[in-house]
Amino acid sequence: MKRLTGALLMILMVASLPATAPARDFFGGVSPAPVYVMTDFGDLNTDIEGIGVEPLDDGLILVGWNTYIYVHPSVRVGVMGAGGSQTVEGRDDLITRQVKVGLGYVGLSGEYVFSFMKGDVAVGTMLGYGHADIEMLQSQPGSPDWDGLWEVYASEPALPSTFMNVMKSNFFAYQPFLRLKYKLTGWLSLQGSIGYLGARTGSWTHRGDVDIADGPDLDFGGLTFTLGPHIGF
Repeated sequence: MKRLTGALLMILMVASLPATAPARDFFGGVSPAPVYVMTDFGDLNTDIEGIGVEPLDDGLILVGWNTYIYVHPSVRVGVMGAGGSQTVEGRDDLITRQVKVGLGYVGLSGEYVFSFMKGDVAVGTMLGYGHADIEMLQSQPGSPDWDGLWEVYASEPALPSTFMNVMKSNFFAYQPFLRLKYKLTGWLSLQGSIGYLGARTGSWTHRGDVDIADGPDLDFGGLTFTLGPHIGF
């Protein structure tokens, strides 16, 4: 009898808990999703077109992801990031030139969540680290032979016909965002967001860690859009 009374009291206590804080809200999940960044490459395209290469298309499509856990029924924290690149080229009868621009970032995120029956709306921000790479490649058409490549790199001080350089810059990344999640099943949701990525570069280096004098402050940020599945609760 005592056990039955205790069980009934436990059921009544659980039933009296607020419906706005279901136990599953204290879990989390992971979301792989592409990220579209509305980057304006105007300043960089001036230099790219100056060496006879087609300009970059404005905007970058990155491979993105985010994961989070609930630390309160209305608050979740996590990690998010993305990375990707765009390549353009120009060629004539003797030389092919390529420019590859890459962007990546990762950071910690925090969100305040407004839940409803079939999902939630969240307002949050991400703070973290980012990097930008500009890779320049110059080569002769066709397949080079092994000995020929070594001879090309020994042809100083003239610029060799086969040449590669990579310039790198790091930056502080931030991304305020508004996220919407709509439940399809108990563990699968469709999730999308709109935000703004702050990604302004500082100093530049090349050939490892050699500083580049008078490197420009380039803005690789812009409005961001994501849409993809969310696996979890």
